[in-house]
Amino acid sequence: MNSGDRLAWLDFARAMAALTVCMGHVRSALFMDYVDLPDAGLATSLFYAWTGLGREAVMVFFVLSGFLVGGAVMRAGPAFDWRTYAIARLSRLWVVLVPALLLTAALDTCVASSWPSILSGSHYADWQSGPSPQGLYAKDWLTALGNLLFLQTLVVPVFGTNTPLWSLANESWYYLWFPLAASAAGALGGRASWR
Repeated sequence: MNSGDRLAWLDFARAMAALTVCMGHVRSALFMDYVDLPDAGLATSLFYAWTGLGREAVMVFFVLSGFLVGGAVMRAGPAFDWRTYAIARLSRLWVVLVPALLLTAALDTCVASSWPSILSGSHYADWQSGPSPQGLYAKDWLTALGNLLFLQTLVVPVFGTNTPLWSLANESWYYLWFPLAASAAGALGGRASWR
């Protein structure tokens, strides 16, 4: 099933992978560990099995995104336009990242006033997310700017308690490196331009 020149089933699989990752984070923040549920029924077991596939779902998401975005780069060939590509990729990433940074700032402000122990990493073992006791918690504007430029985990830490932001940094760098590698290999021809 094609939708224009997009493969709708691959988009659906990518959306399901993203949902699986999100549900895994929600589950570890709000629900008990499966080992603490000795009488778990079939539905509960299936829920924990599904939400336990976060790492695998991240890989599925990255592979499918690489296939979809990389395929578009390769189809463009010599007509590849860096400026159009950069605008499309940055808008796709920033439409997620900017609200995530604002929401993280708002939620972390509430957490700091009501449950400051969370920010010191006291719940990291329970949630497997957020600040760790040994980690660096940073919510300053320099960290926010570094995250906005996809430099989290490279130059600055992730912003606030939003540790999953590492994935957007990875995705942005994949978006940059693939066309650079394709261009170096001659797959985009010598005329790939900035227009």
